[in-house]
Amino acid sequence: MGHHRMRRIATAIAAAAATTVGTVATVGAAEAPTPTEPAGVEHCVVHASGVDEDGVLIVSEPVCGSERLATSMLNSSAMSRSTTYTLGRHFSSTSYGGSSITITGSVPCGGGVWKPTGFWNNNIESSIHYCGSSGTRFYDSSSCSGSVRTIFSSTSSLGSMNNRASCVRYG
Repeated sequence: MGHHRMRRIATAIAAAAATTVGTVATVGAAEAPTPTEPAGVEHCVVHASGVDEDGVLIVSEPVCGSERLATSMLNSSAMSRSTTYTLGRHFSSTSYGGSSITITGSVPCGGGVWKPTGFWNNNIESSIHYCGSSGTRFYDSSSCSGSVRTIFSSTSSLGSMNNRASCVRYG
């Protein structure tokens, strides 16, 4: 998906989210990147409401914008749900740079699978791990098979798995 199309979709999603989450409207109005973010860098949040029969997380459409919008969405998500977990935060560049996507859920780390789509498929280079002693595994196949990299803490580079993750298993 092209960057401009992704931006239009993200803007539409943010506008739709603003009608249901009041704090997004305030922050969502500032669509321009912050001074420390280069143009084209977006920070997205998706929420997993459960898992399907195959263990794949059932996720919302990503809401994307500035770092401030992502922080607002995370705070709103935590306030609007009795229990919300952060499963992982992934970055398109090494050393936690570039665009990011944060996966939250009403399900804890326990083996749920996120299958990156669009921009995020094969475009993760660093990650922050939130699953405690349960590892987060990055696979090069969307069927969670083949080459794998497991992390138990934050990592500034996925090394040989940079830009190869098509399946991420939490826990």
